[in-house]
Amino acid sequence: ALVNGSSMEGFGLPVIEAFRLGTPVITTTNSSLSEVVNNAGVHILNNSMASILDAMNVFSELDDDELERQIDLGYKQLERLNKTQPRANLVRLIMS
Repeated sequence: ALVNGSSMEGFGLPVIEAFRLGTPVITTTNSSLSEVVNNAGVHILNNSMASILDAMNVFSELDDDELERQIDLGYKQLERLNKTQPRANLVRLIMS
């Protein structure tokens, strides 16, 4: 999983790249990342090590089907972002 604990993220390019590569995402809720990730990842309220470990445990406990569902959510979120202007051009560039 990508752990992106940034509180000053502009657009969330690491998250977009993770979705493109089929990598689950763990991110904070205090920046634009909440909108970029939406329901396609696990959100943590702060950058505490306990919160990050709890989120990582969520992924480690998923069976193969649940993990595949989480990865599919990332792909679907990427498609939604691809249709949203002005982000669409940037997302299309990353997806190519």
